[in-house]
Amino acid sequence: MAYKGPERRVHTVFFTRNSEYHTRAGACVAVRNRRSGVWISKHEAVGMRLAGPQGAGPYQGFPLRFVDGKTKEVRTSPVMDISRPGRCIVDAYQLVHGVFQQGPSFELDDSDLVPEVDAATSDRLASSSP
Repeated sequence: MAYKGPERRVHTVFFTRNSEYHTRAGACVAVRNRRSGVWISKHEAVGMRLAGPQGAGPYQGFPLRFVDGKTKEVRTSPVMDISRPGRCIVDAYQLVHGVFQQGPSFELDDSDLVPEVDAATSDRLASSSP
């Protein structure tokens, strides 16, 4: 029996040619290089909100647009795929940004960031998750 209520999942991953953009309730919480698997903690899109329609918007085949609510804007290459991250990936966000702040809106500054997780560490964390 399928759930028929409102969508409750808040995490979405958008795959472009070179990057994965991880969002929580429309805010970019992490960006990862697709080739190396390395998290890019200081990517300009981190902390910005996804502009445009929410939910099942027409994202596939179109570039994403992240805005900071002021004048800054980040555009990506076209979205190739969209998925939901697994729990081990969501847990890795804490390693990229320190303590993950719950809620749909938050501010990040340099004190919130920790060094990027390399591919070997990311693989080790993924394999040690329950």
